[in-house]
Amino acid sequence: MSAEGERSVFSSYWLRMRLEFYEMLLAHGFNVILLMYPFKTPRGLWGSYKSTRAPAEVIRRALSVPKKNFGIVTGRTSGFVIVDIEDLASKELLEQRLPATPLRVKTGKMEHWYYQIRPGQEVPRRIRVELDGHEIAVDQLGEGGYAVGPYSLHPAKHLMDEIEYEALSFDEKTAWAESCGIWYEPIGDWSDINKAPAFDLNWFDPPKPKRVLVLSNFGSTGEEQYVRAEKYIEKVPGAVSGNKGNKSTYVVACRLVKDFGLSESSAFTILRDVFNPKCQPPWSEAELMTFIKNASRYGKGGRRG
Repeated sequence: MSAEGERSVFSSYWLRMRLEFYEMLLAHGFNVILLMYPFKTPRGLWGSYKSTRAPAEVIRRALSVPKKNFGIVTGRTSGFVIVDIEDLASKELLEQRLPATPLRVKTGKMEHWYYQIRPGQEVPRRIRVELDGHEIAVDQLGEGGYAVGPYSLHPAKHLMDEIEYEALSFDEKTAWAESCGIWYEPIGDWSDINKAPAFDLNWFDPPKPKRVLVLSNFGSTGEEQYVRAEKYIEKVPGAVSGNKGNKSTYVVACRLVKDFGLSESSAFTILRDVFNPKCQPPWSEAELMTFIKNASRYGKGGRRG
């Protein structure tokens, strides 16, 4: 079979499996949104779908063609929390501490573990949880979060030299993802979704109390600083690949962490939800967190906006 024929067979199989999985998720009450292919950023303004349902027919039509990915909105709207594990050490640790769930997805880095939400339970979204006083490479995707859905195509950037990958155009990155044939693969046993254990907030250390910052330049509280920072970033143009995109994103991260005095979690939220949709192409959540971490450790403050 020719390379073109093999690619056609792969595309047909992948599309069929993705649609079948989407229909299964829909039947079990999951809230699904479209993502920018082959990246992780929601298409359009997805904020309204954090608590309401995305139109199923629109997503169904979109997923019938190759160049679309989808995400699962976490929290009560879908009835599930997703534990996003990003390295082997964290996975091995959680295998000893958390109950096994049959609902797992193999990701580009490690795995997503799905747990049900108890009736009346509200599970917050947390970036980099702590266990026994130590931060681990795990995100708790609860209210207001989302995760890339099974059978979505992975950019597979980890299979190419990073500098070489970043030099590619958007179309070239898309072609590379397709040629690798790598997707977010459902593993475990998805035959009975109700077998997933219920999530327990006590599995991870409680979040540390947030400090209320009072900055003399503004004389405002931390909450007001967050609003100011959000409004400021709304006016900042997005980063463009090939046009000092790394530098401009790092500068924005420094603004949030150093100038506005936000916590890493708050800064990440603004960087992801306000700045990243304007970037061409958007950054992955892991990349955004790296910018925030670097800004926190090495960044210097400048003039506040």
